[in-house]
Amino acid sequence: MLENLLRPGKIGNLQLKNRIIYPGMTFRLGDNKGHLTAAEVDSMVYRAEQEYGPALITFPGLNDSMFGKVNRANINDDEAAYILAKQIEKVKINDTKTMAILGVMGLRDNGYNEKENLGPSNLIFPFETKEMTIDEIQFFIYKFGKLAARAKQAGFDAIRIQTGTSKKVLDLFVSPYTNRRKDQYGGSLTNRMRIVIELLEEVRRQVGEDYPIIFNLQVQELIKHGTTIQDGIEMAKLIAPYVDAFEPVTAKRFKGTSMHGSEAYFTSYGPLLPYVRAIKEAVPEKTVIASVRMGIPELAEKTLANGDADFVSLGRPLFADPEWITKAAKGQTQEIVRCIGCMNCYTEGIRKELFPAYHRACTVNPANLREKEFYHLEAAEDPKKILVVGGGLAGMEAAITLAARGHDVTLCEQNKELGGQWIVASHGEEKGDYKLLIPFKKRQLEKNRVKVCLGTTVDKNYLRNFNPDVTILATGALPRELHFDFPLGDVQVVQGNDVIMDKVQVGDEVVVVGGRYIGMEVAAKLAAQGKHVSIVDMAEIGKGQNPLLFDHYLNLMHENHVELHYNTPVVSFTSSGVDVLCSTSLLTLQADTIVLAVGTKPEDSLKKDLEELNFKYCMIGDCKRIGDALYAIRDGAEVGRII
Repeated sequence: MLENLLRPGKIGNLQLKNRIIYPGMTFRLGDNKGHLTAAEVDSMVYRAEQEYGPALITFPGLNDSMFGKVNRANINDDEAAYILAKQIEKVKINDTKTMAILGVMGLRDNGYNEKENLGPSNLIFPFETKEMTIDEIQFFIYKFGKLAARAKQAGFDAIRIQTGTSKKVLDLFVSPYTNRRKDQYGGSLTNRMRIVIELLEEVRRQVGEDYPIIFNLQVQELIKHGTTIQDGIEMAKLIAPYVDAFEPVTAKRFKGTSMHGSEAYFTSYGPLLPYVRAIKEAVPEKTVIASVRMGIPELAEKTLANGDADFVSLGRPLFADPEWITKAAKGQTQEIVRCIGCMNCYTEGIRKELFPAYHRACTVNPANLREKEFYHLEAAEDPKKILVVGGGLAGMEAAITLAARGHDVTLCEQNKELGGQWIVASHGEEKGDYKLLIPFKKRQLEKNRVKVCLGTTVDKNYLRNFNPDVTILATGALPRELHFDFPLGDVQVVQGNDVIMDKVQVGDEVVVVGGRYIGMEVAAKLAAQGKHVSIVDMAEIGKGQNPLLFDHYLNLMHENHVELHYNTPVVSFTSSGVDVLCSTSLLTLQADTIVLAVGTKPEDSLKKDLEELNFKYCMIGDCKRIGDALYAIRDGAEVGRII
């Protein structure tokens, strides 16, 4: 099935066993000394150990300074270089090659002054930068060359020069938007590219002619007055003599995210392929790598078969399922754990209180950073009769894991379909990736012979008659409500979940109370239908939410003219709409429909019955504490390995 993906290839003089690259996945761990942790290295080793593993594994960003020492791989002294060399050796198994990323720290990765953001010009927006002098530019180039040499000495088989996020020094120089210089490093494209050419010349001098250099090329900025695809093609031609391969990307500075591997479910698959084709046509003699949302085996294979690219970079697909290549090679595509584009892997700071040791986690793969211990399921020494109550993600994951270990598992769900709150979360038209998760879990339930009882309410009598050895309580949560002792007249009050599921009709004047995911999604949806929508929250709109997803919903709300009222407490609901406190004044937001999106509360009513019966039980998912799909699946996976 993967004739082209599994075919050997070359980048420069580097022979590679297949056409798949695993890019640098930064887990944001670290030992405060600039060393990658054992968990990070073991994670890469695990992917190299697979029957069909990636040909080239990229280590997360390499520095030669102490800036970013907590979550980066430093090579700033002999100790760091020695440790890194040993870690590289571990990953080089099964003919797997390794690559280092250079230039990851962006503005401060200038090699000269770690306390200031140095760039081509004095700017305050979009980034506050101080204009680099000629001496500082030359020192930056010198330091970059030395870093490349040290990477080669440490044992890396190739280096990748990182640009393409609009935050790197080279990006800022190349862009006409941020480069306002009047000297030889500013003005024309040739002048703006001068620092890139000089840097590549120095890197090539340091590493030699036969050492592979991959260049992460920002071919177009998706902003006014930024670089165009024509600029990108010209840039590729200018630097082609100095590099062996290109990985084309685009960037948008002010709206949404950069297309450099971190695109969410609302982005189509293969969004960069038009740019990849353009660069391949411009420099056909050079290797070109396709990246970003390439995780469908058929798409990746077709891209190579058509000659659009020579290699495919698969980051989050292999992050979600280390066996992606093996399963695809064997035609087991339905068994692949698909990345759903939820972006939870980019919200490590929000999750710090619960996952201090696993800052970058994956919703669909709770095994990340503990692969060897987690993927190996030990058979239950004393198989038990287990009742799982609740068919959401937590309950399904627990049932699957327990049954796989040999327990006799029955899963009861009071509704007529499995999925719980994920049915709501995956309902939107653009959430095709989300919709894959429940069918995948259903297949796993069937494969592991879990007895599933739909439309079944578990109460005290049911528990008594079933008499389980252990009960897993995964009953989820219910939407919170707000009550006010005022006559509402004809004003309708509905829940955000019901709006998303199209279970209710709403009026033309809508106030959404609650500014997190449900509230933002509802506001954007109704406004797109032509309704006048206001959204109100006592805190910031989108507070604590994934910034990459928040950008998306914020843009949708702006485009559809949603009125945003943040830091605005609700005083009451009335027959006119919603009274809110705006600064020190009372403001009435007119509404014929009020949509509640004020969060959820645990549904744990069965806990009392279990305790009265003196039955053993465990609580997981939202009924234990409110979380999201990442927490739910992780809870189910972990409890399934304990019992």
